[in-house]
Amino acid sequence: MLFGTAGVASTAIFEHDALRLTIMPGQTLIAQKVYALDFEVTNPGAKQPAPELRIKASGTAVFESERLAVPHLPVTCVINGSDVMLIEIPSFVIKAIAQSIPLA
Repeated sequence: MLFGTAGVASTAIFEHDALRLTIMPGQTLIAQKVYALDFEVTNPGAKQPAPELRIKASGTAVFESERLAVPHLPVTCVINGSDVMLIEIPSFVIKAIAQSIPLA
């Protein structure tokens, strides 16, 4: 395992609105190699805008905080639905119309 905390692989620490991943002892990241990370996130039951996602690194090389690109594409009629962690609560408007013809 590449990442872990306190000697436990595949763990991370969430602190001050940031998720900290620590390289396990004896592991290194290789330049020009693509690393894919995935997380399970439980969305709240309330509407929320997509948060700004940033990444930074420190160690033998330092990479300052950089904003991650977001495509802002619609998904199933939701504006910017491709934005990570954007929560829209669906609502439906129901209307009724009636007609009556009084008898003469």
